[in-house]
Amino acid sequence: RKKRQGGGQQPQASSTQQITPPALANKRYLILTYNAEYDRIYYPLSLPYCGKPDPVLSMNQIRELIKENRFYKTRLESNVQHSDFIRLQRDLTRLRKENDQLKQQLTLYRSGGNGGGDNQPINNSSANDKQQIELLRQMIRSSEEALSKERNRLHKTTSKKLDDYRILTDQVDSLRTSERQLKAKVRSLTNEIGILKRNSVHRSPVVKPSSRSSSKERPMSNGYSPRSRISQRPPSRPNSGDRRRQQQQPLHSQHRSDHVLIKQRHRSLSSERNHRSTSSTKQRSPSPSDSQKRFNPTAYIRERNNKLREFELQK
Repeated sequence: RKKRQGGGQQPQASSTQQITPPALANKRYLILTYNAEYDRIYYPLSLPYCGKPDPVLSMNQIRELIKENRFYKTRLESNVQHSDFIRLQRDLTRLRKENDQLKQQLTLYRSGGNGGGDNQPINNSSANDKQQIELLRQMIRSSEEALSKERNRLHKTTSKKLDDYRILTDQVDSLRTSERQLKAKVRSLTNEIGILKRNSVHRSPVVKPSSRSSSKERPMSNGYSPRSRISQRPPSRPNSGDRRRQQQQPLHSQHRSDHVLIKQRHRSLSSERNHRSTSSTKQRSPSPSDSQKRFNPTAYIRERNNKLREFELQK
């Protein structure tokens, strides 16, 4: 870089050394090179001096700065004087305009008389003020009337809403009481239905031994022995249609309305207790011959039909 810089500056060396030899020694350059395929370009960029300052250059710079400072001060003073002059001219023109306006007003007052001209604008202003006051009063009255109407309407609406609220609260209370009553009724009905179901479940084992006991007691009451009963002809069985009808009768009676069953609950319980007491008295002690006897279905069906008839008659 130094060779190129020296080679590029050799033809100007004689002229620059005669003018300012230290200035050239203090300069620094940054050279940028661009390489192409068949060419190379150099761009020198001057850099600021970073070494020791030159006293001659610094003194010259100080003198130039002092001159510039004096020049700007004189220019500022001239500008201030010029601005003051312009301001004074503006004030003068404003005062002249005000003087002309006052002169015109004075001539008008003098031409109008000794005060007649003063009363007219005063009267006009007072009339305008009165009109404005009346308008304001009318606006206030209208706003007060609208406010009173709005208050009355609001009072009516609030009273109506309070009445509706009271009615609704009464209805809610009545509905709650009715709901409680219905819940109590439902509970009582469910309890009674459960009791009836339990009783119906307990009836079936009670009826069978009674029928067996009755079937066992009848041959003894007639004077026949168990061996002679075996030799006898068995009783004729009912037809299939009669049997189905007889089996469907208790089903229809069980599906009747609940309130009828609730009313007859106590009667059925009492009759069942009586039947249990009578059946317990009629039953005999078990013997080995009883276990060998056959079940008589006709006696069982007759006993059941008799019980259903008694139950219907009690209703």
